[in-house]
Amino acid sequence: MQQLLSHAHDLSSDRRQAERIQIELIVPNPHQPRRYFNQADLENLAASIRERGVAVPLLLRPLEDGRYEIVFGERRYRAAQLAGLTAIPANVRSLSDEEVMYLSLLENLQRENLNRFDEVEAKLNILSFELGMEQADVIQLLNAIRAQPTEREADRLTVAAILRKFGTESVESFTTNGLAVLRLPDYLADAIRRGSLSHTHAVRIAGAPQEHHAALLQATIDEDLTVNELRERIAGLKPKAKDADQTLSTLKRVTNPRMVKSLDPTRRAKFDALVKQLAALFDQA
Repeated sequence: MQQLLSHAHDLSSDRRQAERIQIELIVPNPHQPRRYFNQADLENLAASIRERGVAVPLLLRPLEDGRYEIVFGERRYRAAQLAGLTAIPANVRSLSDEEVMYLSLLENLQRENLNRFDEVEAKLNILSFELGMEQADVIQLLNAIRAQPTEREADRLTVAAILRKFGTESVESFTTNGLAVLRLPDYLADAIRRGSLSHTHAVRIAGAPQEHHAALLQATIDEDLTVNELRERIAGLKPKAKDADQTLSTLKRVTNPRMVKSLDPTRRAKFDALVKQLAALFDQA
């Protein structure tokens, strides 16, 4: 796959073989790892395209209905639309669904401006693809490696080899710091995707009492708080007495389906036992 990625990059950048494809025939990849495209950046790229054209061709694959699906270059495609182009240079190659998915993931992971949330999702998807597991099973495996490093050394080496294909992050860092991003509330995850909040800021806000999240998020964005400034502001918050709403909110957070599926067998058994106790408590009410 790594050779395929290198070859695909060569194809994508080869202007000699590029065709002019009508933009109306091009459709985005529904499994594009990058979920958010900064509008200001797209406008700047569109201005450059109006002046100089599209510098690097897209890489597309043909679909059965006569249209073309993007493998590389959705950002250029969107900017070309804003620039008013009706056709765009592209190299067209037949690729399988698995090749398109893998290439899209790896190509985006090699870009420095991919936000942390989408980066973690992309890495999980590649691990799922290479290990032949569902994403929830990959998370469970990573947690098992962290909990039993000696017994799971072979698994750790396998995962580490995959992670090395697209960066230097260790298995331990990805499990501890990376997966934590997926547990963030949607409003913090959305802020990360928009580029208005770093994942480090988001994790800090998530650790504060929930009733302060909205104010902390707004202050971080409006005042451009550093991580240290945010930490000091959180430290100065006066704790509020926990009430029923907070209890329900906590219960909702810890019973997130993805988190439940990621529990190892021992913790899952404890979780199931607690759920039965809760059910019995309501039955007595």
